[in-house]
Amino acid sequence: MGYKLYSKVHGTSSPFTLNYDGSKRADLLSFTFIGIQEGKNLDVVVTAINQVGESAQSPSLLLVPAASPESPKNLRIVS
Repeated sequence: MGYKLYSKVHGTSSPFTLNYDGSKRADLLSFTFIGIQEGKNLDVVVTAINQVGESAQSPSLLLVPAASPESPKNLRIVS
């Protein structure tokens, strides 16, 4: 019992790639994507798994990576 997490680059016709196989870890309820590039949005889907097999994919969600903060400007040091 558990779930699988898949993703693909948003706006492409490429197939979804398996990112996490939680078929034996139904208790893990979060996943962190590592190495996502700014401006490269992902479509993410989830499937459920039980003793019968794997479900159909959920509707896709759009994952938008957070932008890096800008560097400080007009910085002054006051003593």
